[in-house]
Amino acid sequence: MLCFVIVSLLGVCTKYISASEDFPSLISANASLAIVLDKEFLAEEYAETLESIKEYMKELTREQLKHGGVNVHYYSWTSISLKTELSAVVSIASCDGTRQLLASTRAQRVALMSATTADCPRLPPPGAVAIPLMDPGQELPQLVLDMRTAKIVDWKSAVIIHDDSLSRDMISRVVTAMTVETEDKSVSPIAITVFKMKHETDALLRKQEIEKTISKFRPQFNGENYCVIASTDAMTSVMEVAKEHNMVHPKAQWLYFVSDTNSKHDNMTMFSETLGEGENIAIVYNLTVDNDNCKRGFICQSKELLKGFVLALEKAIIDEMEVAAQVSDEEWEAIRPTKQERSSSLVQQVQSYLETYSICNNCTSWRMRSADTWGSSFQKNNSSLSKINLLQVGYWRPVDGLRLVDQMFPHISHGFRGRRLPVLAYHNPPWADLTFNDTGYITEHKGLVFDIMNELSINLNFSYFIVSTSFMIEDNNTMDDSSDISSDLFKKMMQEEIIKIIEKRGILLAASAFTITEDRKTRVNFTMPISIQPHAFLVSRPRELSRALLFMSPFASDTWLCLGFSVILMGPALYMVHRLSPFYDVSKKKRGGLSTLHHCLWYMYGALLQQGGMYLPEADSGRLVVGTWWLVVLVVVTTYCGNLVAFLTFPRQEAPITTLRELLQHGATITWSLRKDTYLDDCLKETDQQKYKDLYSGAILNTGETSESIMKVRDGTHAIIDWKINLQYIMKTQFLKNDKCDYALSFFSALLILVIEWWCRRKRNKLDNSAVKPFTN
Repeated sequence: MLCFVIVSLLGVCTKYISASEDFPSLISANASLAIVLDKEFLAEEYAETLESIKEYMKELTREQLKHGGVNVHYYSWTSISLKTELSAVVSIASCDGTRQLLASTRAQRVALMSATTADCPRLPPPGAVAIPLMDPGQELPQLVLDMRTAKIVDWKSAVIIHDDSLSRDMISRVVTAMTVETEDKSVSPIAITVFKMKHETDALLRKQEIEKTISKFRPQFNGENYCVIASTDAMTSVMEVAKEHNMVHPKAQWLYFVSDTNSKHDNMTMFSETLGEGENIAIVYNLTVDNDNCKRGFICQSKELLKGFVLALEKAIIDEMEVAAQVSDEEWEAIRPTKQERSSSLVQQVQSYLETYSICNNCTSWRMRSADTWGSSFQKNNSSLSKINLLQVGYWRPVDGLRLVDQMFPHISHGFRGRRLPVLAYHNPPWADLTFNDTGYITEHKGLVFDIMNELSINLNFSYFIVSTSFMIEDNNTMDDSSDISSDLFKKMMQEEIIKIIEKRGILLAASAFTITEDRKTRVNFTMPISIQPHAFLVSRPRELSRALLFMSPFASDTWLCLGFSVILMGPALYMVHRLSPFYDVSKKKRGGLSTLHHCLWYMYGALLQQGGMYLPEADSGRLVVGTWWLVVLVVVTTYCGNLVAFLTFPRQEAPITTLRELLQHGATITWSLRKDTYLDDCLKETDQQKYKDLYSGAILNTGETSESIMKVRDGTHAIIDWKINLQYIMKTQFLKNDKCDYALSFFSALLILVIEWWCRRKRNKLDNSAVKPFTN
């Protein structure tokens, strides 16, 4: 029990000690404020500023602070040692001095509110706020810096285009704002390339100057992020020239700063007429009010900061008194705000006051708009969505900084922004499998391309509905689905009609399997290939050869012929050596059975069969001939036995047909067929190579494979040329039907080369024709 009491007392003491180390409650003690006026920064204005702020602070506390008090400490430099009981610091100092104060206030968890110079990064929340002050017309670098530090423009590299209406100092400050390193390491400097153009008043000369400037770009080196700082008329010309050079597309981001606008001239709707589908364009334009009633300056801004602080302090005192009246003293000490929470709350209250009531330096403001272009061309059922609009993204003021209600480039962050878009498809399983009801409308769609469409819709933030090609084509009166044509020709015509509809921008995209040709590449954009299908030909599987003369297989015919001649030649050779040997004349021995020619022949033959013979020569010369022959026999017999075992183990197969040349060589015994009205058919028609001409002239053109042609393939008298996937389907069907694999595929790599050559030749012909008649995309 004693231990428990001691532990409890230690816990209470620790709680009170930690509370006492924090600054006192606003109920029990006055708040403490430090006002820092950097004498070196203010120079000659220091005395006047100090006197004005002292008088204003006395008046402010007397009129606005009703439930408490504030102790004010004045300092004339930023290198000060902050007291623990301080509640906030209000300063007028340079950017470096403000950063020095920030380090001190962070260590002491004190709120910092500062009026500072232009081109100074905003102080990071919570617990700090900085208001950069600048002369009218000098706010562009600060605006760019605020956009970069807020990660509104998160670029790695960018191209700046400006006209000569901006001074060199202003451009230098803008470049510095984009490249300077900040305390936030996640904000990387932007690699900048700057291009300058002359400001021409004549529209034709201005366009020529912009054309000259843009022609210097190399997007692969400079990137696809562009920042244009120019007047209103120059901005319109830049938009037109950039489109002509195909530099405006969904991957590019164009940020325009229009500097010659003001509160009386802020109509940006004229630019919406030049916007097109898929463009990422944002416009930041000036809405500054230029009159003599605008208040600005460090004294004005510091007075607003002080008033905002006093009002926030008064509200904090009232809130603490209300909460403290409802709980005990011990509970209040446990739940009252910490020093960090108090600082953050005071800064938030000051920012809210400035946003609502500030009048200093608020004649200067810029507004931001972004083009809502993705999918707008296909919203025909909704006139408000089908029109390309400029969205109100936000605004900027020196006192507030950036205030955004949407993304600067909304399509980069949100894709199509949830639009419902039409997608064109036709029944072409397994790629696109459509189910229709009695009225001809699509009730279900499935297949590989729709699986891809579902992933695209999730990643690009849109939904889609399927439009059948039958309705689209009937509307265009170009084709009748019920016409008596082959399926391949129908697919080709269907794909051609779909491409025409896309060219007219009547549909977003087509979800189907297309054959890509060079002609089509110049008309529409294709996705990356989801399947590359080579051509092949289907032939009979090689069969096992007969074993009737298997014993002859180890040697070829010329080998057997050479063996026969060797036996015939070695017999007379042995006979001549034996007969002419002087050994028998000297030794008076009989020559034996080898003295006749037929005995020598039988001996050589018997030795070949490893049977030996009844007679052997006694002379060394005859023995040398016989020994040599036995060595030959040993090699021949060993080789024969080894090959015979191999042929018995692995039966011989027919020579397979694996290449186009082999297929043509078997033209006397094998026929072949291919489907007409396909792209392979067109390719072979236009070829100028003889072997492909022979292939096409000998081919049987049909509209599809029949059971009769498949049976001919199995019998080894026919070959079918088609896509590899179609032939694999035939093989699978026949295997499930017969439970046997009677077919083989031969890869048609030569035809792939032919198709490539055909495309290249057609492309060259188009380029040659374009020299006479310009080609337009």
